[in-house]
Amino acid sequence: MARPPRNRKPSTTRSLRGLAMALLGFLGACTAPGQDLHLAPLYTHMSLAGGDSAIEALGGAALARWDQETKRLDYWALRPLVSWQRQGEGRSFAWLLPPLGQRFERPEETVHQFLPILRHARQYPEGQPSSYQFLMLPGIYLARDADGDKKSAFFIFYGDTENFLSFDSASWILFPFYARFERAGRTTHNVLFPVIQWSEGTGGKSWRLWPLYGDQGFEGRYRRKFFLWPFFMWQTNDLRKDEELHQKTYFFWPFFGLTEREESRAWTVLWPFFGYTKDDRSGFWAWDGPWPFVLFQGGDPDGPCASGWSLSTPTTRAKAWNPLGICGHSSTPARKPTRATTARVSRSSHFCTPGTARIQPAASLLGASSGPWCATLGMKPGTRK
Repeated sequence: MARPPRNRKPSTTRSLRGLAMALLGFLGACTAPGQDLHLAPLYTHMSLAGGDSAIEALGGAALARWDQETKRLDYWALRPLVSWQRQGEGRSFAWLLPPLGQRFERPEETVHQFLPILRHARQYPEGQPSSYQFLMLPGIYLARDADGDKKSAFFIFYGDTENFLSFDSASWILFPFYARFERAGRTTHNVLFPVIQWSEGTGGKSWRLWPLYGDQGFEGRYRRKFFLWPFFMWQTNDLRKDEELHQKTYFFWPFFGLTEREESRAWTVLWPFFGYTKDDRSGFWAWDGPWPFVLFQGGDPDGPCASGWSLSTPTTRAKAWNPLGICGHSSTPARKPTRATTARVSRSSHFCTPGTARIQPAASLLGASSGPWCATLGMKPGTRK
């Protein structure tokens, strides 16, 4: 004898979902195209500029927007949990528990990530095999390339990968005990990183036993050596250029340092407190010390201003520290007339800045009375704020 079916009570979730669908359907049917319906905070239907329409419900927690021309859903959100937005043909972006979870969809690629814990990316180019990469803390890495080769790594214990970060290949065992990296034909080995390292291949050989001694370089780029790092260091950079254009540096840290290139020289004593720079070709010079309180610098009035300064004309400056602020002087020597002016012009400015006050004189024609330089908290005659 067949047992009669039992009557089941509808679940609460199913009842609420049915009620919500019926309510939205009824409210949507009551709204004609181009009309607004406001039943806040439960439901609001809006007609946007350009003909698009949007729905807002549950006090703004639920949102949806449609494109009027394509009749497609362009945006929806259930705040603050999740949101989704169409960004073009075959492109979309979604948040999950923002700002942690993200989903990117692009032509031939989809990316899921939940920062900073995991990231998964999958590529599916048309007519070619797919590939993927999976990275999860504390250092699990799984991948498969388009050729079907699989890669796996578990940092710090073991890894053997290709096209990892910026390297062509990378492998390690119990990092930092041993690691090997290869990039553009140059292979670098590390034992007890960063203590022992040697490189070979493109760029020549280099090695170090840090901090005792190191001789590291790359042919055509640089050669850098150290002894009892960081106390004794010397290096030569820009080796691809002519020899007179090489930059050479010698450093007995922190007591004395020298850098030279062509006719430029820069010295430092008790780095970083005292320094002097000079360029015989351009006439530029600068004294910095005691840093950061005092700075003097100047240049040849008839020569270009060198050493990377962005000023378009040679300049002389002086700056001194006082308990109430900073006083300074800046002047540009007289220069030849230009197309914009027929007068020979020199500019001079003086300022004292206790707190936020600033004093700066107007530009003056050559030969005009300029008056004495400002005192500690004074002002040069003829100046203006």
